[in-house]
Amino acid sequence: MQKKTIAMLTKQKYTFQVRAYEIDPSGKLTMANLCNYLQEAAGQHAHALKVSSPQLMENGITWVLARLHVQMRKMPNWQENVTIETWPAQIDRLFAVRDFRIFVDNEEIGVATSAWVLMDLKSRRPLRRFPAEITDVHPEKPVRALNDSFKKLQPVETAENPTELPIRADDIDINSHVNNAVFIALLEDNLPESRRNKHQLIEIEIEFRGEAFQGDTLIGRRGVDGHQNEFYHSLTRRENNAEVIRARTVYSQ
Repeated sequence: MQKKTIAMLTKQKYTFQVRAYEIDPSGKLTMANLCNYLQEAAGQHAHALKVSSPQLMENGITWVLARLHVQMRKMPNWQENVTIETWPAQIDRLFAVRDFRIFVDNEEIGVATSAWVLMDLKSRRPLRRFPAEITDVHPEKPVRALNDSFKKLQPVETAENPTELPIRADDIDINSHVNNAVFIALLEDNLPESRRNKHQLIEIEIEFRGEAFQGDTLIGRRGVDGHQNEFYHSLTRRENNAEVIRARTVYSQ
């Protein structure tokens, strides 16, 4: 792709209307569905840049999300139009970083950053170097919406009420593993009902450490970080105790 064309496509905006089946009992968009918007915007923009997963699969590689960090000032309401602005932010070691700004009616209500790796479809292992078509669409200097160096998250050392979370066929995506937004919904399922119903999830950090597949059962564990509105999470596969997700969630007071 020519440099002029890349420059024209550097940042793009995509708009989604909040639908009735995407909201929680308070009428707010759920975090899992917001992350579906982020994923769709990222995919649409990558396709415009000719580096989407379906396009890369022709060469035996695909994108896999490694880290995600979302910070919201407030969550959108039913029927509001949510605009996602997204762009490739930088190449950082093995990560291709993509950032987001989130708007409702021209008001910025949140920001997000994500780190992606390229996975070899045969070996299921990440590539050590990015091909030129990937590096060419990233800026020479970082352009960040949310500065995050993606340090390892705190493990869950003392777990409260481990929960079994079965994986369904509908949870599987184009890469034949559990979709990243599904993990967010599973994390919310692992919280006490009183927390889910009375408080809004406004920040989430996720470290994707492995894959989960149809037929798996995950064990959800959570711990409190000394703050009543902040939790640490771990999802492990019941079959071999391999950790697939480590996360931190923050809820409104």
